[in-house]
Order: sequence, then structure tokens, then C-alpha cells
Amino acid sequence: MGQVNSLLAKVVDNLNVGRIIFYLTSGLPVSAVLFMVASALFREQEQTIRASMMADFELVTRNVHFYLFISYIAGFMISLFAFSSIDKLQRFYSRGYSVTRNLKVLCEGKRDYLDTFLIPEYYRYVEAAVFIPQGLLAGAYGFILYALINIFARGDVWIDILLIALLTVLLFHVTYHFWHHRVIRSIVKFYMESKARVIEGLGGYK
Repeated sequence: MGQVNSLLAKVVDNLNVGRIIFYLTSGLPVSAVLFMVASALFREQEQTIRASMMADFELVTRNVHFYLFISYIAGFMISLFAFSSIDKLQRFYSRGYSVTRNLKVLCEGKRDYLDTFLIPEYYRYVEAAVFIPQGLLAGAYGFILYALINIFARGDVWIDILLIALLTVLLFHVTYHFWHHRVIRSIVKFYMESKARVIEGLGGYK
């Protein structure tokens, strides 16, 4: 039974379930807009804008599995762009400790894994706090593209939707600014300080 549990733990760790969830969640808004854009390009407009938008969104509901797959890919791409901002904050709050330079201390096997598991586990909170809001922001920009395509393909009646999309992006940017300073920076600081304490407690060096 112990061997089975160990095997399952390795499989779950390799699948990186936490990251799959965050990639998928952050990619949902972007891929939904992409599906709606594709529908708008190849489908006739309904009698009202609301009916057209609902009809465009049907492409998502009729292709759920493909939608989830594209969302995961989109979330992975968002994570690549988001990593640079996370990396800058990590270096700022690192206190001079490096996991790479302390691998021997962390992985030598003298301590139980519970002493070091906080390092990757805390990073899940960092990913959630950064990837998901950036996915929402990217989806808002995609909605601007959706509105522009409808203006060219279906008429100037869609200008109101474009204005709503622009206002949404503006509000998202203001909200993200406060989120970054109040939440993201605090979580990264907590993560880096916790990592530094673990390394310091295991006898690591700066």
C-alpha cells in the first residue's frame, strides 16, 4: 500500500495539478473571446446585438472539451509573460538566498520533506494571485478585438460595445494596479521570506 501511495504521489507531482488548475482558470476568459471572435467572422448577425453575442458564445458551449484545451494553452502562454514580473519581485525580496545554491542543503535527505515542501506550495499562491488576474485582463483586451471585428463585419451599431470594452479594460487596469501593490507584492514577499527562513533553518547560506 505504501508503494501505491508513493507511486500516486509521484504521478500527481508530475502532473502538477496546482499549475494545471491555474493555467486553465487564467486561460478561460481569453479562449472564450477567441471562440466568439471566430464565430463572429463566419456567422451572420442575429436581430439584436445581445442575440448575436449569445449565438457567438454558443461555439464555446458546443465545444467544451476543445475550449478547455485551448484555455490551458492560453493560460500557459499567460504564465510565460507573467513570469518576468514575478521574477523581479522575487529577486527584490529574496534576502540573498537562492534555492539553486542551496540544493544540497534542501535535498540531501537529512531532513524530512515537510521541512522544504513549503517552498513549492507557497508558490501556488503566487501563481494564483498573478496568473488569474492577468488572464482576466487579457480577456478584456480580447473583448476589444471582438468589438472591433463586429464593427467592421456587422456595422457601426457595435460601437457602443467597443466603448463598454474600453471602459472595462480601464477599470481592470485600475483594479489590477491596486491588486498588484496590495496582494501580489505581499504574497511574493511572504513567499520569499518563508523560503529564506527554511533555507536558513536548514543551514543554508546566502
